[in-house]
Amino acid sequence: STFIGEDGVSISTLRQRYGVRLEFKQTNTGSSYKSKSEERELEKQRPAGAANANAGVSKFKPLRQKKEGGVEIICEELSSGNGKFELRVRARRCNMDDATVVKELSEETILKRLGEAVEVWKKERV
Repeated sequence: STFIGEDGVSISTLRQRYGVRLEFKQTNTGSSYKSKSEERELEKQRPAGAANANAGVSKFKPLRQKKEGGVEIICEELSSGNGKFELRVRARRCNMDDATVVKELSEETILKRLGEAVEVWKKERV
């Protein structure tokens, strides 16, 4: 792929593209949190002889995991006409739907560490 620079003149060619998706795991917090009364109701629905919380679950239909959000990171190495290489790093939210709670602190931590990694990469390239 070929890209036109911000100056509208320079042209860069995509040499390599790498990517990774960091998807947040489902937890028992947020919209999945159960109050004490909800937990008691679930306990009442379990068979009397159930030894643990997972006994008797097999009769229930498995639920599809909710989209908990995540960050997709795309790194592209570009070469310009003058033989120089540059790195373009993009991050965007992924694994989201209308009910997904945005995890801003986790996203900020990921982006901060990503920025630190890019700085190390830049120093090693010099």
